[in-house]
Amino acid sequence: MKNGPVGELVRDELAEDPRKPFTEVAKQIGVSDKTVRNAFDRMVADGIIKPALLVRPEGIKFAQIRVMENIDSVAARFAGCPRILLMAKVSGELIIWFMADEKALGCEVEKHFPGAIVDLHTETVLPGFVEAFHEKEVPMNRSPCGEFCTDCTFREKCPRCPATAHFRASSTRPDNR
Repeated sequence: MKNGPVGELVRDELAEDPRKPFTEVAKQIGVSDKTVRNAFDRMVADGIIKPALLVRPEGIKFAQIRVMENIDSVAARFAGCPRILLMAKVSGELIIWFMADEKALGCEVEKHFPGAIVDLHTETVLPGFVEAFHEKEVPMNRSPCGEFCTDCTFREKCPRCPATAHFRASSTRPDNR
């Protein structure tokens, strides 16, 4: 019984509030927290739910990057990039939706997408949260695109790839936070 009645109750409770502690879910449905944890783990393994790290887009810039050359190799190279929200092939172009703070966005576009058409979007209307990182196993020393941040000519001005141990998160915070 992969996703029986307990799994459905757990799913329903977590759909209401995904941050609800397992102990609280267990009390509400009348089972142990270990039972809730097991049901949760089964649902993750079965692909029914996916835990994700979500961030508010305030202070983050979004760019739509249109790549017109070598689109298959660019798509393959950046398939695991944690800053890419979406890649789509449209009419012989590769459209990439990219997110990063202003400093990182400038470095990434200049280094990885020279000659691409870039549209910057500074005010996000929807969604209220975006997924921050993809589930991708990468060596901590090398970014998913194959770059070594320590060898990069942009390393002094770029916060580096969030998928590596070299990442330096921005110390600036959006206003009103």
